[in-house]
Amino acid sequence: MPVQRRGMRALQIWCQRVTSEYSLVDIKDLSHSFRDGLAFCAIIHHFRPELIPEFHVLKPDNIYDNNDLAYRIAEDTLGIPSLLDPQDMVDTETPDKFSVVTYVSQFYHLFKDEDGSRSPNVSLTNLSRNSESENDSVLQSSSENNTPQGTPTVAPKRIINQSE
Repeated sequence: MPVQRRGMRALQIWCQRVTSEYSLVDIKDLSHSFRDGLAFCAIIHHFRPELIPEFHVLKPDNIYDNNDLAYRIAEDTLGIPSLLDPQDMVDTETPDKFSVVTYVSQFYHLFKDEDGSRSPNVSLTNLSRNSESENDSVLQSSSENNTPQGTPTVAPKRIINQSE
């Protein structure tokens, strides 16, 4: 699977996790599922419930107002630039997937470290820990052998057998 598609799939899974407690939000894709604006509002409400205290009164058929609410809060309070237009969501049955992905990724980057909501295969914690321990062992081995840091300590294996 291409990297771009894996990234979009991970973003979709993150959205599904974050909105799983919202009965009116069902994220099946990164386009039409966001049209009514409730998914955007649910993401905001999940992390900042005080910004949309009346989430329970939002209706799926109020496409313009739901999107307008989410975009205004995102821009004015969360610092996420408004990349989408509420009227475009009303006028089209299927919003532009890449526009939605770009916008949703702004929310992901803002909230990814909160609430254990990282998407699958995106965690850098283990990578960072492994990298630090590898650096420590390289530092130890290089100081013990008086060799410059980064010098390989194991002879490379022969790839080509010259006798053949």
